Amino acid sequence: MNLKLPDDVDPECVALCDVLNKMPGITTTESCCGHGTGNFVVFFVAKELSSLKPLLELLSLGTAWKVEVGYANGSDRIYFILVGPKDLRSGDDFATWIREQLT
Repeated sequence: MNLKLPDDVDPECVALCDVLNKMPGITTTESCCGHGTGNFVVFFVAKELSSLKPLLELLSLGTAWKVEVGYANGSDRIYFILVGPKDLRSGDDFATWIREQLT
């Protein structure tokens, strides 16, 4: 499935959002790279908790990335946040690494 990303998505986030959206059961909802001043963050939802397993297994191999859990106050919506380093290239590099690991 190829999910159309919004036109205003940070260019540094495109490759990472694209690879995450291709993972079964994962859909990105927002992203920001901080333009080199803040950490990479990609907000996403998982259709089922088991949809997280492939991503979490990759993160357990030892990366600078982590997944945090959030809760939308006033609703029953649970979301996840992939957080990475401030380096502007890190999104592209991590997306490439994920693709290589999954093939």
